Amino acid sequence: MPNWSITTSLNQTPSRIFALLCQPLQRLKLTPPEWNLRVKSGPAILLPGSRVAYQGKRWGLSLNMEVEVVEYQTDSILTENQIRGPFPHWLHQHHLQPNPDGSTSLVETITYEAPKGLLGQLLNQDRIEKDLEALYRWREPIIRELVLASITDLSQR
Repeated sequence: MPNWSITTSLNQTPSRIFALLCQPLQRLKLTPPEWNLRVKSGPAILLPGSRVAYQGKRWGLSLNMEVEVVEYQTDSILTENQIRGPFPHWLHQHHLQPNPDGSTSLVETITYEAPKGLLGQLLNQDRIEKDLEALYRWREPIIRELVLASITDLSQR
């Protein structure tokens, strides 16, 4: 199965970044508006075993995806596994690594299997990874802004 990974260095503590990642409604801000992504159901704060159902539009299609938190190590690792959605397998791990200079490396790894059927004809490994690269380039300045902003008290879990 293909793995795709990206590392973003953020000038914030692992605790603050982890708190942001655990808030599905805040994470909606990390997707382009044209995706029309919304949370259909799920908790305000992710915990081990939490499930979140999303609905959005991508590749000209209305898509639904439900993920479950399968690994949760406070201020370190948050892993979500797609249990329903367009991909036969989609596992997204957020790994926070503190750096000596006080910044934090956010390492995101996605292990996936391309969709089958008609969607699979559109989405091969190359297209999926190009889309991921474009998404993460788009969201990099936004995640920097969100982890530095005091929009809400992100330390409450």
